[in-house]
Amino acid sequence: MASRTVNAGAPCQSVAEYLNEVHEIRKGWSNAKVASKGEGRQLWFRGQRSSKWDLRPLIYRDDYHDAIESEIRLEFEGNSLQLATTHLGRNKWETYFLMQHYGAPTRLLDWTGALLPGSTLHWQMSDPT
Repeated sequence: MASRTVNAGAPCQSVAEYLNEVHEIRKGWSNAKVASKGEGRQLWFRGQRSSKWDLRPLIYRDDYHDAIESEIRLEFEGNSLQLATTHLGRNKWETYFLMQHYGAPTRLLDWTGALLPGSTLHWQMSDPT
């Protein structure tokens, strides 16, 4: 499904303006000649400061082009025992989720299905520069 950026130009100035932008996106999809109508599909929201940024996980960004993901994960596992309520039986995906939560570079990309999540709304109403 195609993506669309809320507030590709200027930041939204109010929650009402943000909700109107989302409504207009849905209306545009509903009016398009596509098999799936916008109102029947859940939207996913990604909070980013700039609409020009790619939707790319941190580990795949230029700053980490020489990074070896498995080495980062193993180092994190060795230093993060106190971060989880239990480390016994933790599999590698649970480790990735914990790494993502603490800002370590992973292959995961944060998103939400909630229309008004705090972090996404913050970025939608912030200055993109």
